[in-house]
Amino acid sequence: MKTENRFASTKMTTGRPVPKPTHVVCHITGTSSFAKAKKTFLNEVSPHYLVDQNGVIYQFVEEENQAWHAGIKTGVQALYNASPSHWRRYLYCFDWYAYPAGSVFLDAHLHSVDGKDGADFVRRSDSSDWPDYDYFNARWGSAAGPVNYEMSKRPNAYSVGIEILSVGSKNASESKYSGAMYNSLRRLVADICDRNSIPMKKGTVVGHEDVNPMQRWGWDPNQGFNWNKVWE
Repeated sequence: MKTENRFASTKMTTGRPVPKPTHVVCHITGTSSFAKAKKTFLNEVSPHYLVDQNGVIYQFVEEENQAWHAGIKTGVQALYNASPSHWRRYLYCFDWYAYPAGSVFLDAHLHSVDGKDGADFVRRSDSSDWPDYDYFNARWGSAAGPVNYEMSKRPNAYSVGIEILSVGSKNASESKYSGAMYNSLRRLVADICDRNSIPMKKGTVVGHEDVNPMQRWGWDPNQGFNWNKVWE
């Protein structure tokens, strides 16, 4: 889709290992500040597009290149590779997230560490599955792996990434997911899918939490996002 709102992010990889993208991956920025999101996308990571709550579309990376929006860390891949459900015992560790009391913090080799400093993963004290994956399980099944992971461990290589300027919500929210945002997002997704012969449906138009649930367990673009306003 042509847009006059273009920025040239250098945080990308030139070219793709596939002839055309096969998926669209939607995200939330985690901030409602355009200036903050722009700074991140020019200096750290990148999407192909950003859609704000007024429906304005910005482009940061050309579609023929790989934006850095959905990479899967090596340690996370190791857990995905272990078994279809083994990874549900672990959450990726973020320093900003409040894990429940009794959580066990682990390094990249799954050895216990003292607190979040130096931790890569977190498990429950009884090593049971985290309920944080209930949303993923409801969407894909309790034994499912990350979407398309068996085909490729590199979502950036095969997808177009779209960020929504929002902190997201567990519930439907006009302030977090506006009508103007949905309208522009649907037009953008339809255009990408039409040009690349991507089915505009569940499975090929997905969220970051679908292709990498360990690092985005149910909050990217979050549970209040209405997929029926995006799919055909």
